[in-house]
Amino acid sequence: MDKFDTYGRLLLEYNKVHRLSGAKDLSEVDANVEDSLYPMQFLDTKKLKTAVDIGTGAGFPGLILAMAYPHIHFTLVEPLMKRTAFLHLVKS
Repeated sequence: MDKFDTYGRLLLEYNKVHRLSGAKDLSEVDANVEDSLYPMQFLDTKKLKTAVDIGTGAGFPGLILAMAYPHIHFTLVEPLMKRTAFLHLVKS
């Protein structure tokens, strides 16, 4: 199982109680992952060093991009504690 599958399963599990995202199944999570990754094809990602995702929610797109591009330092900003707790869980 890859890290995106693990993320998707965790999101769906925590979503049952905490309503972190509108995704109801893995295909919807996969669609969000694809949407998060799509714009990166237009950037020279080798030159990117840092990025910020303000209002990252359940991690779209910031967490997904951080997993896909580990050489880029991402700062995720989220004011809701339940989402922040989920992001810390995923990171660990």
